[in-house]
Amino acid sequence: MNSDYSQQWTKELTKKRKSFANKKTDLAKQKKETKEEMIFFKKKLKNAITKKDTANIEKYYEKIINLRAKQVDMYLQEYREFYGDVDYEDEEEVIEKYYFDCYKLATFIEKIQQKDN
Repeated sequence: MNSDYSQQWTKELTKKRKSFANKKTDLAKQKKETKEEMIFFKKKLKNAITKKDTANIEKYYEKIINLRAKQVDMYLQEYREFYGDVDYEDEEEVIEKYYFDCYKLATFIEKIQQKDN
């Protein structure tokens, strides 16, 4: 599962970074909405795992990965607004944390699904 999703993680992050570069909206509002969506879909994912609903597990996993990519992009956008630019090493650290978060979630879901089988 993890290797299949690494390309998806990269694609989602790249897509979010490009879309945010073109938008000039209220960052605080976006952060709040994203946080609320993240909480909502984590609950949905937990419920789907409990019910062993594979289709929805996949759906909510993808939604959470998408929202996490959005959070990374908002963080980097906010950093740029305050400091003018993001140091390459700082940006890489944030992106590595994103990949690690995605990996942890994918691994957790995979273990739960194997346990149930």
